[in-house]
Amino acid sequence: MRLNSFIAYMIVSFVVGMALSLDAEKSEAAEVEPYMYVGGQANVSDASMGGVGVIYDGKIDLNVTYVSEGNTPWGKHESMRVTSLTRIVTPGWYDDHFFMGLGYANVQHTLLVGEHNYHLMVGVQYNWGRIYYSHISDFDIGTNDNTGLDSINIGLFLGY
Repeated sequence: MRLNSFIAYMIVSFVVGMALSLDAEKSEAAEVEPYMYVGGQANVSDASMGGVGVIYDGKIDLNVTYVSEGNTPWGKHESMRVTSLTRIVTPGWYDDHFFMGLGYANVQHTLLVGEHNYHLMVGVQYNWGRIYYSHISDFDIGTNDNTGLDSINIGLFLGY
């Protein structure tokens, strides 16, 4: 699969927007904020997913996701584990609810992406949790069927 120029433009725009918003970042979160989340794949797979994570200082998101088996146009993919480390930016837009992130994701095994990937996130967060879109891809380096792992998730903070 050749990288679509529109998708490449969107990825570059996201990275530039995130870099420019670092100056406006407003993060007044707890030092360590654990959370749990559930979601589902939003592109070519019908898999459900869920995981646990921790946000450190409102800026670093470390999580482990478990994705169930799912059907794709290329056949069934096995369940997988995804571990990611993502830099979160909260630029202060929409009353400090909007956030975005850029990081690294390691995918255990799937025919949709390779093992080493970038991770993009964008969403809204509140004092109870967050709702966000996530995209994981290896730029078509690891597999012929690269579509990325696109998901929509809802997470709840486990305040202690």
